[in-house]
Amino acid sequence: MKFLYKDLEEHAKRINQLGLKIIQKQNEIQNADSILSTIFDLLPCLIFYKDKENNILNINEFGAGLWGAKKEELLGKGWVIVLTTKL
Repeated sequence: MKFLYKDLEEHAKRINQLGLKIIQKQNEIQNADSILSTIFDLLPCLIFYKDKENNILNINEFGAGLWGAKKEELLGKGWVIVLTTKL
């Protein structure tokens, strides 16, 4: 019984260590995402990406500014409509 308890205790420690590693990796991903978002919004050219239905999922500030819009106004709209109209 003592052997089983020690084994479970070691598994619990390992699970705790893995949980800490997961949190660390999540923080690293969030930091990288923040850096990429900053670069995305600072580039002086139109950048956007869309889903399979051609709706804008994200557009940079410069691109939204070409239509005199805020990026939030363009999210979810069809990219063809946005590219061919003035808001």
